[in-house]
Amino acid sequence: MMKTAKEEIVEPPQMDMTPMIDIVFQLIIFFMIVIDLSQQDLEDLVLPLSKQAMEDEAEEGRLYVNINRKGEYIVQRQPLSLQDLENELKLKVDAPRPKGKPVRDKMGLAERPILIRADMATEFKHLQKVMFICGKEGLKIWKVNLAAGQAKKEE
Repeated sequence: MMKTAKEEIVEPPQMDMTPMIDIVFQLIIFFMIVIDLSQQDLEDLVLPLSKQAMEDEAEEGRLYVNINRKGEYIVQRQPLSLQDLENELKLKVDAPRPKGKPVRDKMGLAERPILIRADMATEFKHLQKVMFICGKEGLKIWKVNLAAGQAKKEE
């Protein structure tokens, strides 16, 4: 006796989810890495509060120097001595800027801005040392900003 085509058992198609799961895990890993890199310049500090502080508008190519409460200078999560900080700033201030912007103006002043972020408990002398380095002949960084947190305005 021969079987006809009507008697053939056909299994419903099944979807293999393994490639989909692989892609999802790769995306999760990618976003975890990207998020960490975007916060690389910012150290976890308690900033001093100010009623006059304005919302920060991040400038492209801005340099960040963090000073913790112990007076340690930190750039991109790396603690540096004052001499190492000066050398690091010299390297970065004269690095090519995005979109072909000039590195220095006609008077030799650095066009790259710097943001100094210091913990509320940091002694002022540590900020003063960084500002002194910024003004040295080889650097001439004049676009110096100090970070502060916004105090709640009284109503």
